[in-house]
Amino acid sequence: MALAPKLLRAVAPHPAGRLKRGFQLLRNPNVSIFSKLLAFALGIIVTLIFIVLEIPLEGVLAFLIPFAGAIGDITFDGIEIVLLPIFFACLFMPSPA
Repeated sequence: MALAPKLLRAVAPHPAGRLKRGFQLLRNPNVSIFSKLLAFALGIIVTLIFIVLEIPLEGVLAFLIPFAGAIGDITFDGIEIVLLPIFFACLFMPSPA
């Protein structure tokens, strides 16, 4: 039970504030490398879950619009694989005590 209030304190009131603070923590040399790697690992896991969940939709779009769907899919997946882990790592960074 003592863990719940600490978790509630760690969440910023607005997601944009949490994202900005998380990015500052990722760049801060005083934050341990373990926390940064853990945040990136969680970000990669969440990104992979999103990619797996959207595979059926991408298959339908690629079947309906073969050429444009394939190019759009490759472009979107490339951006997704690079940016989403950073985004989620910023959200998952623990707040300093």
